[in-house]
Amino acid sequence: MKTTKLVALTILASTGVALFSQTAFAAETNQASELKSNGVIQFKQDRDPDPEGNKGPLRIESIAPINFGIQDISGDTKTYNSIYTEDVKEAGGQYLPLNVVTVDDRGTNEGWQLQVKETRPFSELDTDGTTVKPDGSVLTGSVITLKSATVERPLDKITEPITSRPGNATATTAVNSTGFQTLVSADANQGMGTWQTLFGEKVDAATDAGKAVENSAVTLTIPGDTAKVKDALYQAELTWILLSTPE
Repeated sequence: MKTTKLVALTILASTGVALFSQTAFAAETNQASELKSNGVIQFKQDRDPDPEGNKGPLRIESIAPINFGIQDISGDTKTYNSIYTEDVKEAGGQYLPLNVVTVDDRGTNEGWQLQVKETRPFSELDTDGTTVKPDGSVLTGSVITLKSATVERPLDKITEPITSRPGNATATTAVNSTGFQTLVSADANQGMGTWQTLFGEKVDAATDAGKAVENSAVTLTIPGDTAKVKDALYQAELTWILLSTPE
């Protein structure tokens, strides 16, 4: 039977017949022992797949705050750019725009959707600067618009492959209070691991007392006829969710 194998191979590869035949024969006759070994791995998932809060294997890790700075009161409709602040900065030294970090550790490669909704309009805060003032004013009709979404690996995950980058990012979204809107959708076999969605560019300087550094990808439009209280601090609430299936 061995001779039959060698003859058949010699006919198919007529060049180097003698060398091939000798090598094959030597490999079969010089082998003194053969033994197989195994390598094993088992996966666990410490995180509750359906937890309370934001602690599951599919989660929003962090969201940068949005700041529109201090503006002059105007009776005309105005659109204000958000500003870069010193507290939103990556380890490499650049300042970041609004960014949302998502993590998919499920291991199922099913994809996901990042969505947002306004759950409280811009409302006047009390003197403590954190709680909504009872019977305070509201910036009725104000709209936050998000543009130019891009998805990339965070700096600490820069060596991870980008072939699974989520491929569907919405160009412009006017955030509303009537329903959740999809900003980024990762199809099956996309979005695994850690990603950050950026609304705007990274920059080398942030806003200081002398100059505002603005981001035109995140804007706030306020109608001119909306009442505004001098020196009042207003705050809106956005709710972000991560759905476990693609759009």
